[in-house]
Amino acid sequence: MAEERSPGGLPPALERHVPVRTTLRGRARVGRLMARALLPPVRPVQSHGAEHVPCRGPVILAANHIGFLDGIAIHGTAGRAVSFLVYDKVVEGFTGHLLRAGGAIALPQDATAARALGRSVGVLRAGGAVGIFPEGARGRGRFELTFPGVAWLAQVTGAPVVPVALLGTRLTGQLAGDLPERGAKVVVEYGRPLRLARPGGPVRPVREEIMSELVPALVDHVVAASERHGIPLPEDIPPDLLPA
Repeated sequence: MAEERSPGGLPPALERHVPVRTTLRGRARVGRLMARALLPPVRPVQSHGAEHVPCRGPVILAANHIGFLDGIAIHGTAGRAVSFLVYDKVVEGFTGHLLRAGGAIALPQDATAARALGRSVGVLRAGGAVGIFPEGARGRGRFELTFPGVAWLAQVTGAPVVPVALLGTRLTGQLAGDLPERGAKVVVEYGRPLRLARPGGPVRPVREEIMSELVPALVDHVVAASERHGIPLPEDIPPDLLPA
């Protein structure tokens, strides 16, 4: 028997986590203001292709993840407010308070992500932007390991996906929380939106089909941007994130 789904395309167990109204878009606007104020004195960032980010309507920004500055760099250059999915351990302490105030969505690192996914769907249904790092943790930024949450969000909401390349936010040998050296070239490059087809059929095969189209597009965008700007991606996973 086919799984019962709501008119919005979600199983009832997930639909109940989608807020009728969301305050996250307002918080994300605060986050954008904070990022735009912080970036110039902390580390200037060059932005390319921001015109590819739709000015309005739902959109998913899918970025590679290499350094601490990544989310802030997108917040300050995307041209609109973005609600970022971030691991729950990141939204702790003073930094976590700022992230939550700026519209971050805490994502548990286990199987209890229903609330975070529901809140993300709520932002997209309200016409907002959701930022996601499909690799999960900071690493080499080559999408060697990519989680399917981005495909799931595109599948259930129909939102286009904008590939984002982050370059220079961490160099080989630097720790996960390090900033680039002063004067280093840091670039954010946005690609053309991907409007992924949502053919009918079982949920998992459709999601796998979307991933098979999406991941190569993300890889190609990052590799091309790296070559275009002459900024190599890190050769390592941050040493402090490696198992002891």
